[in-house]
Amino acid sequence: MARSKPNVPADALAGESKLIKASLAMPAGLLWRLSTIASKLDRDRSEFAAELIDQGLSRYALDKALRKFSGEEPGQEETAA
Repeated sequence: MARSKPNVPADALAGESKLIKASLAMPAGLLWRLSTIASKLDRDRSEFAAELIDQGLSRYALDKALRKFSGEEPGQEETAA
């Protein structure tokens, strides 16, 4: 079965957009752990989740190539100004 491309605006792929709102489905226990740890670290839950996802994706070789097309360098995160 072919996978469809994610519905991401072209400017986001070009690195022009700062943040895109996305919904993730996850088990209640995972959401609770994420929220609790972010709170204890005095961090915004969304920013903390984005950081964790970014770190997790960096384990894959394809991530390095995709970062070139998105305008990001490895280890560079897009943050709100």
